[in-house]
Amino acid sequence: MIPWDHWYHCMGHTYGTWLPGEPKGFRTRHHREHVEGDYRNPPPKGTYDGLHEYSKRAMKREPVFLDAVQRKRALEELVASLRRRDLEVRVFSVDRVHLHGLVRVPDHDPKRWIGVAK
Repeated sequence: MIPWDHWYHCMGHTYGTWLPGEPKGFRTRHHREHVEGDYRNPPPKGTYDGLHEYSKRAMKREPVFLDAVQRKRALEELVASLRRRDLEVRVFSVDRVHLHGLVRVPDHDPKRWIGVAK
């Protein structure tokens, strides 16, 4: 048995709201590239401006920001989807650009299950 008993803090964000090169800090896919800084200690100003501009130009549509009705619906659907798959949800929240949840995932693949739920 794993000490945390298969519980995972799961996070996500809406399309286009956290891009590579963000001045507030960012991570590359699967952390393939080391990026200095994070949201508490952002990278030096201007370090990733080119990457951020490229990321914005590469977007296929506008960023997604959820209003109050959409947030409520997204929360209900995510939790219902996880529970239909017999995953226990302790707490979950959705704001205009982020989702956070505490989910028990016995197969140790929370990324897969959040993707399925989305």
